[in-house]
This record gives sequence, structure tokens and C-alpha cells, in this order.
Amino acid sequence: MRALSEKMHRAARSGATSGSAVNRAFAQASQILVGDVREAILSSYSDSWPGTVRTGALARSFREYVEVTQRRVRIGASSDLVYARIQDQGGRITPKTRKALAIPLRRVPVGKWPRHWPKGELFTLRKKDRPTGDTVGILYRKTGKRGRLQAMYLLRRSVKIPAKRYLDAAAKSARPKIAKLISRAIGEEVAGG
Repeated sequence: MRALSEKMHRAARSGATSGSAVNRAFAQASQILVGDVREAILSSYSDSWPGTVRTGALARSFREYVEVTQRRVRIGASSDLVYARIQDQGGRITPKTRKALAIPLRRVPVGKWPRHWPKGELFTLRKKDRPTGDTVGILYRKTGKRGRLQAMYLLRRSVKIPAKRYLDAAAKSARPKIAKLISRAIGEEVAGG
């Protein structure tokens, strides 16, 4: 990566970035990076966590950027989603406005949260004889004629999100492709100019 970085910086200092071949290469490089970020995100998912829903919103949220100054060229991918960082680096999340996080279980419709259910339809059962740790309880609802209980949401005080490190994987994957692209563009610019 250091060799690629030095080539990009040399190109910026020499004014080669004003050429169209190099500018196109920087734009293409950032698009390659975003594509690799999206691929890394989608491949990092597993079905190990019950109730998780894969919408693809995180992967779709990444956009490319190119920043060219007289001394430096930076290409990258960024997301505006607040949870993008914690999904990549991991960490603990806690509720901001309630006592517990409501984690939807498998049978819950996508995007439906406890506040969307009619009042009184969801209720909590708690076992008093068992230590619960971070688990506060489970929200249930009655279904069918017999009033069978169906677990809808797990209530937790906090949840630890494991690090997926998809940005590191994407950078590692994109590095050789970007180096080849930038080297070729700089070579064309030098040969043509």
C-alpha cells in the first residue's frame, strides 16, 4: 500500500492529477473500493444471531469519494449510517430512550417494532427464579384460538456487537486492483504528456 500511496502523492505533487486519465483512474479506484466494501459486508453476514434481518441497507449506504489537493490524493468509501462503525469495529450498544433494547425474533415482520403493535397486544413474562444478566425479558403475544404464546422480541439492557472488520477486508481486496489501475493511468499520462 505504501508504494501505491507514494505513486498517488507523486502524481499529485507533479500535477499529473490534472490529466483526465489519472482523474478517471481515481474515480474508478474509489468505485472499486466501494464495490469491495459492499462485497465484504455481504460475505461477513452469518445466520448465527437469531432474529437478524439482512436488508442490505448497510452495504448500499457506502459511497465513494475522491479528494485531490496539491500534495495528496485520497480515495475512499464512507457511509452515513450511524451503525456502520460499530458493525465494522464492534462494541456494546445500549438503549438511549428506553430501559431495554427490543431485539426482533424470527417471526416478526421486517421493520415492525413494539411501538407498532396495538396497545396491550404484547406482554412480558419474567422468570423470577433465574438470573437474567443482560436479558430483561421477552415480549410475547397470543396467537390462534387457543391463545398460544409466540415470542416476538428479546429485551436486553445491552448487546455486544462483534467486529466484522469488513473495511479491512475490502481494503486488502481492493489494494492490488487499485495499484494496477493507478500505475497504468500515471504511465499513460506520463507517456502522453
